[in-house]
Amino acid sequence: MQGMLLRILLSFILLLAFSPEVSVIGIHPASVLVILAYVAGIRLIWKAKARKMWTPKHTAFTVEDRVRYFESETLNKKSVSARFLILAAAVAVAGYMVAQTGIVIAEETRLSETIVGGLFTAVSTSLPELIVTFSAVREGALTLAVSNIVGGNTFDVLTVALVDFAYSEGSVYHAFTGGQTFIITLTLILSAILVMGLLDRERHGIGGIGWESFLILVLFVGGYFVLIFT
Repeated sequence: MQGMLLRILLSFILLLAFSPEVSVIGIHPASVLVILAYVAGIRLIWKAKARKMWTPKHTAFTVEDRVRYFESETLNKKSVSARFLILAAAVAVAGYMVAQTGIVIAEETRLSETIVGGLFTAVSTSLPELIVTFSAVREGALTLAVSNIVGGNTFDVLTVALVDFAYSEGSVYHAFTGGQTFIITLTLILSAILVMGLLDRERHGIGGIGWESFLILVLFVGGYFVLIFT
């Protein structure tokens, strides 16, 4: 459901980019709809989990979440929450610095801002998510790992609507370039492959990974190769 919410938001933003430009006080009215759609989607996911209308079939290959909880005298709810907020703020500051560095790289090289933003800064800002995912897998929290990846990308789509409020030259959706539209379309394909892979639950894959993981890697590298050299 998180994967489908991601696809719905991406498709809606792509639809706005090709629709007539509308701006009210410098903001596209549909930006509010994007935010509402995100909130409604998260609420629907929460309700679906609580209702448990259907569950995946358990097989010999099903791996249950086995989170290793432990108690520590130095860790408590208050101290952990404080550390979380401090580290989150540090990541936010680092993200701002990465963005500023990316602007300089784009200005000093022949690379377009689409390539720098869509590849270099995107990979840099995704490293914290990657580390969280690896840590979650090592702790046995597989559901947390997958949700972190898909949920993080879904929230990133939400930021496009929030950026429209800060963009003072009209609708941000109509400022998209061909390269940015290409990346959105590529992401739609990759997210569809991911959802199909989650439903297919392949037992044996290419090089020890599922066909969906292999295909995602090939298309991601190939897509940016095309974007860079065309």
